[in-house]
Amino acid sequence: ILGFVAASSAASTVQLPAELVDRAVAFAKTMEPSDEQLLRNLHQRDADALHAVAAGIHARADGDENATSVLLWHALADGPSAHVPSALALGSHYRDGGDRRGALRYFVMASNDDDGPSQTAMREAGRLFSEINLVASSLEYFKKCANFREDRPNRSANRSAETAEAEACTEAHGKMSARLIKGIKGIKGGVALPRDMDGIADVFPQASLGTFPSPGTEEHGMWIRGLEHLRAYSTSVREGIELGIVANFKEGQKTLMKVRHELQQLKDIGEQEMSMSKLQSHLLGVMLARLRALTRGHEEFEGRSTHDEL
Repeated sequence: ILGFVAASSAASTVQLPAELVDRAVAFAKTMEPSDEQLLRNLHQRDADALHAVAAGIHARADGDENATSVLLWHALADGPSAHVPSALALGSHYRDGGDRRGALRYFVMASNDDDGPSQTAMREAGRLFSEINLVASSLEYFKKCANFREDRPNRSANRSAETAEAEACTEAHGKMSARLIKGIKGIKGGVALPRDMDGIADVFPQASLGTFPSPGTEEHGMWIRGLEHLRAYSTSVREGIELGIVANFKEGQKTLMKVRHELQQLKDIGEQEMSMSKLQSHLLGVMLARLRALTRGHEEFEGRSTHDEL
């Protein structure tokens, strides 16, 4: 059984097999030029030093030696330190190996670290989510990447690289938005929206690089109330179907009108003030069209019920 030694970063400690640490030290001794500081950091179990050696092994070796680098990254990323550079490296490793699930796991992990998230991981997560048609998540991570500098204005060591990443993600967000609009219009090359209303609602807040509807505003209140009425409608109709309660269907029609009122107001204000994106306007249009169709269905049902009573 392998013994374990502690490996620590400035903020946390991970557990590494002693043999794995020995491999890292042995590899570091072969590096040119010789780096005594790196060796001291390895002996002190410094997480960044272990990650750097894993990257060196990965770049130079294959087979069993390459597996060493992956094991090192896993120990650093999966342990209490949740080492972001190692999570990013694992995302790239699994992406290059064709394992989207593994790649997404580690790109998302590296994107959401509270202290030092990776903007590159955000871009890669957005791209992979788009490949599997999880459009809300794709737009979400492109948006986080595009707004990275605004969210972290005073914590950058490389502003030019951040700017380049932000520009790439802004472009990617725009392209995904354009493809979704094409899908709504039935144009070739478009991307389909989620089929259910909840799925479309998930896309809406990610469909703009801005904050519309901003929390605390009247527009945000309209959006939240609209969603609450929509959930109430779904619950009422589901119970009506399961329990055969006709009154639920009649109440559902009233609730639908409340949803339509809130979302129509939101659409009108957003378009008049030009505060929402084109995709957000199209999404509300789709939701309102579906709500109108549901309302007609309720009216037809009520008409049949009245006729049956007569």
